[in-house]
Formats: sequence, structure tokens, C-alpha cells
Amino acid sequence: MKIDLNKIYNQYLSNFDGHTAIITTLFKPLDCFYIKFDILQLPHLLGLHKIYTYPPKKICANLNESIITYEKIQHHQNFGQIKDRIQYFYFILDIFLEGYNDSVIYVSDKDRDGSSMKLDIAFAHPHKNKVLTLGLRETEHSVYCPVTFYVRKNRPNERPFSNSKRAKILTLDMI
Repeated sequence: MKIDLNKIYNQYLSNFDGHTAIITTLFKPLDCFYIKFDILQLPHLLGLHKIYTYPPKKICANLNESIITYEKIQHHQNFGQIKDRIQYFYFILDIFLEGYNDSVIYVSDKDRDGSSMKLDIAFAHPHKNKVLTLGLRETEHSVYCPVTFYVRKNRPNERPFSNSKRAKILTLDMI
């Protein structure tokens, strides 16, 4: 499968940038919450900050102009750290555009402690022998922003965010 970073950039730009997801669940703390998207989130979600020291705005401009390509970053010493993020990035599209029918994780204080990301909400999805996780942080009351996307090997006896509450998504609308 040929990966086109410019295509990923344009998909995120047209489907997410400036949009908000409205999600409802039956779990009281997450009965209705919002996820705000911005194109400047994309470089971090793809892990490009591990290869480029440019600010997100410059990385986005380089993605848009196809200056940063998958072929070019494959030769970087940190490519192995981000390869899965890029390869499985479609998962983020699936959550918000393809009728994701799973649950959202309300990250407990116990799971948050000791984590550098300090996530408030996560979407964790098993895929083959991996777990794909999109992490969100609260920016204001009931409003969250994507801050990380990572892929880990699925360990059969280890459940991600094992101390956290999972809430079935009732509705998910993009505005």
C-alpha cells in the first residue's frame, strides 16, 4: 500500500480542520462532549515532530506542498517510531466519518497518573495484533482536542486503560 502524506493532509484538512464532533453517551461525565479539530494537530498525530523540529504550521505547509513525503521520511533514524502512526492513521477517519460503533474511554486518575500525556479521553481499538489509540485532552469544560495517536502491540492479558470507564457511544455527529 502506497502511503501519500499529502493525501492524508488533504483528508484531515477537508474532513476535520475547523470541524467539531459532538458525541453523546449514557455515562454522566460524558453525556455530551465536543471534540475540536485543527489542521495544526496533524503533525503531532502523525508523529512528524519526532523527525522535524519545525513548528506545526511549517510542517503542514511542507505536507501541503509535498516537500515532506513518506518516501523521504522512511530514511530518517526515527522513522520506526512513527511508521505505525502513519500506516494506521485511517483509524481516525473511521472513528469520525465511518460510523464508529464502539466506546470512548473516560481515563481515570489512576490510569492518568504516571503518564506524560495526561489524557482525559481515549479511543482504543484492537486491530490485528495491535491497539490503535487516539488520545484527547480537555481544553475547556466538555471540550476536548486530539493530542496523540499511537499504536502499540496488543498484549493478550493487558487491557489499555484498565482502571478507566468505557462508555458506549450513542451518537456521533460532525459539524
